[in-house]
Amino acid sequence: MRLLFLANAESIHTRRWVDHLAQAGYEVHLVTWHQPTPFTRPTAAVRIHKVSCPPHFAMRYGTLFELAGIAREVKPDLVHAHYLSHFGLVAGLHNRLFGP
Repeated sequence: MRLLFLANAESIHTRRWVDHLAQAGYEVHLVTWHQPTPFTRPTAAVRIHKVSCPPHFAMRYGTLFELAGIAREVKPDLVHAHYLSHFGLVAGLHNRLFGP
């Protein structure tokens, strides 16, 4: 199963989620606007896709189009967005405009 995880790579919680999912055998792709720190860098099994637009305020629309390209490439079975106020809105807009 291919997972597309949208979250801040600087968060230790993100690292714990994606590492656990990768170790469980899932193909995990992390979309983020931050580079992970040495402390929050996920395992090599997690593929990181860095977007240039932060997913908030007016920049949200730039993130939406960057995400569309990544999702077209990855073809995920499941998308998880972390937090609603940032990537959650982008993921919802993506689903509404481009379908599941």
